[in-house]
Amino acid sequence: MQDGIPTLMLACATGHEEVSKALLAAGADINAKNWDGIPTLMLACATGHEEVSKALLAAGADINAKNWFGNTALIRAFTKGHEEVAKALLAAGAEVNAENKQSTRDHRDKGAVHLPSVRCTAR
Repeated sequence: MQDGIPTLMLACATGHEEVSKALLAAGADINAKNWDGIPTLMLACATGHEEVSKALLAAGADINAKNWFGNTALIRAFTKGHEEVAKALLAAGAEVNAENKQSTRDHRDKGAVHLPSVRCTAR
């Protein structure tokens, strides 16, 4: 652990797929959160590392884990513009109606994922 950040999280956030897989095989806590309440999968998705994200999903990461603000990996992938990561999360069964604590509903009663999902699927 470095500065309150688990080693697996560091490897995933920087896109080191083989190191991430080795740490998972060695028993690293797949659902660990950093000092800011961000789970490993969310960080990998928010930084756009598709293969690392898929490895975490295959290893059983909690796909709908939330940080302190109520964000999920899917919300962060959408808001950061990582379309392929978002598609992988959707294919793996991510909750599409998740809302964060900052979410406000629009006049059509659409939540946090609606606008980014429209952008993602409209391409």
